[in-house]
Amino acid sequence: MRIIALRGNSDCGKSTTLNRVYQEIISNTLYCVNQELREVLGNPINNDFECIVTLFDNRKIAFYTMGDYMRDIPYAIEKYAKMKVDILILASNTNYNNHLNAIANYPFNIVVKTIALPRNDDNNNVCNLQDCGTILSLI
Repeated sequence: MRIIALRGNSDCGKSTTLNRVYQEIISNTLYCVNQELREVLGNPINNDFECIVTLFDNRKIAFYTMGDYMRDIPYAIEKYAKMKVDILILASNTNYNNHLNAIANYPFNIVVKTIALPRNDDNNNVCNLQDCGTILSLI
């Protein structure tokens, strides 16, 4: 399993960006051939979820976006390693070093969340799209 971790502070757009990555993959029939049930994680207002999608080349990609809590990421990594997914895409809060320790046990790519300056909807969207493209290029 390889891990792609989007790292950033709390409430910086990690889940929003990973929702965009997910939507790009499932909406493109050249990528996605199967999508398992998407489960909401935590408070639905935060748009956190987990799901597995199968690509046209039979690679399985798991998404786990609830990265603002200390215990969730090590749990998710262990869970999806046992499920033998090919790639785990997750959100990871920079406040937790245990996330990095768990990630470092696997081949990984860290994408640092781009932060809009000044912060407004238009600039946030540009940064989220940029990070989405970076993650898609790593798949």
